[in-house]
Amino acid sequence: MTKAHVYILPSKSENFGHAIFEALSAGRPVITSNNTPWKNLKESKAGINVALEDTEIAKAIDFFAELDFDGMEHWSKAAFTYSEEAIDLEKLKSSYRQMFGEQ
Repeated sequence: MTKAHVYILPSKSENFGHAIFEALSAGRPVITSNNTPWKNLKESKAGINVALEDTEIAKAIDFFAELDFDGMEHWSKAAFTYSEEAIDLEKLKSSYRQMFGEQ
């Protein structure tokens, strides 16, 4: 994944999308469908949500292909920031502790 500039997963449905989160947390903008919980990607400059149509996916790929180095760097940093803000790690840890009977 570190050799890629963008992660593409045009999924029909996802309940979480672990691979999508992994890409975002690695600073890789994502191209994914509107059927994932990862919303408002373009507004956050973390990627692009697309309809599952070849033309939509192609337009998103073209968008990233046309970015210069600084533009790609900006989107990469924004993808990482998006991943950090999307997950409350302390709340997640607490939930796992409760689930496994730990305090």
